[in-house]
Amino acid sequence: MTASRNFLCRSLVLLACLGGLAHASVPQGIDAEREEARIKREFRFTTLADPYLTAIVARITAAAHEPLIPVHIRTVRTSRPLVHCLGNGAMFVSTGLLARLENDSQVAALLAPEIVEALAPAGRNLEKKKGVTDDTIGVAWLRRAGFDVAQGPVAIQRLRDLLDAEKQFSYGPLAVDNHLKRRLGQLRYALEKLPPEKNPGARVPDDPSSLRKIAHQFSLELAAEFIDQHEKESFPPLIERIEREFGANTRSLCLRANYLHTLGASPSAAVIDAFRQCVSAPDAPVMYHRELALLYRTAGDAPAAILEFNEYLKRAPTAVDAPIIKSYIEELRANKQ
Repeated sequence: MTASRNFLCRSLVLLACLGGLAHASVPQGIDAEREEARIKREFRFTTLADPYLTAIVARITAAAHEPLIPVHIRTVRTSRPLVHCLGNGAMFVSTGLLARLENDSQVAALLAPEIVEALAPAGRNLEKKKGVTDDTIGVAWLRRAGFDVAQGPVAIQRLRDLLDAEKQFSYGPLAVDNHLKRRLGQLRYALEKLPPEKNPGARVPDDPSSLRKIAHQFSLELAAEFIDQHEKESFPPLIERIEREFGANTRSLCLRANYLHTLGASPSAAVIDAFRQCVSAPDAPVMYHRELALLYRTAGDAPAAILEFNEYLKRAPTAVDAPIIKSYIEELRANKQ
């Protein structure tokens, strides 16, 4: 079993544990500290989205109208959609969730109920009322913060649709279809219970630029992970969505080439064409010229292989494998004579 497979198995076990917490009390006190330490030990992290998420959380908690433990949010590297808040204020959001959301209000709609559950559970700091839930409180906070509260159900339905297309239903409340169906009903109920808005002009338009950049980056990383983990059915719908929503770029084209290359050993015309599209971009990684040359070499197209090998050496003259590449060129030229 490869290192990446080992890491995936450990991550899935931990995600299963986190998913179980949706039906148990949120860890508080020393239990929260231990859970936070365990998550930090088991997962990898990225800081790319942390400032963005911190700003979203700040808007939510400022609208709480009650003192809360400060929230410290971090981004966990895992393909599974995940939001998890502990009673000590430690909060974790996955790259797999941010990759699949569209706007600030969708992100906020999934964060707010978790913050309420962990730091201000219904009935603890508020007078008990019939129908008061973490979601109804969270939605009220969201509206006061200026978010579009209608985006909560939209976010849940989007997760259902994308996970279904990618065949990625798995562990955790945001990655199991039945859990998502229940969350959809809960958020719709919370919207129905929301009193009429007194100041409709208070909504703050979502800024598409920040999340768009983050979601694009994490979506591409997710596509690369699907190739690495041989998720052959998951990659095509994901890369199609990426190019539909963000446009094709060098990385998406090269990921397509990698994916096609993993499907079969023989260098088909489709594979060669995909690598040609990849290397046609000025910023294509130099290694793709070498890979294309090797494909041409296997296919018996000596002139094309020599051309791409030379391009590789031109761009990477000090490459470790330069002597091997030069020997390939000599071999191809000798066979042409």
